[in-house]
Amino acid sequence: MQIVYLFIGLVLFFFVALAITNHVQRKRGNTKERETAPPPIDLSIGCCGAHEVCERANLIKASREKAEQFNDEELDNYVHCTSLEYTEEEAKEFREV
Repeated sequence: MQIVYLFIGLVLFFFVALAITNHVQRKRGNTKERETAPPPIDLSIGCCGAHEVCERANLIKASREKAEQFNDEELDNYVHCTSLEYTEEEAKEFREV
């Protein structure tokens, strides 16, 4: 039962702290509303305008390409070993593959 009281007390504390902070900010004159969010970008029309960070071209290219599969069945023997347990011969085999 004490946990319930503690939880209710914490909720009330944060509610009162939020109300006080809001009151102080309004008293200081900080009533400026947040700027509206920019309009959503329709990616179906082409370029999104963020060339330096845009991954759209890479994602489209990656979705069209078939994944490259490697012939590494030899390595399946070592699936249950940690990297510290490999011998020098096994490490050499990794380099070859």
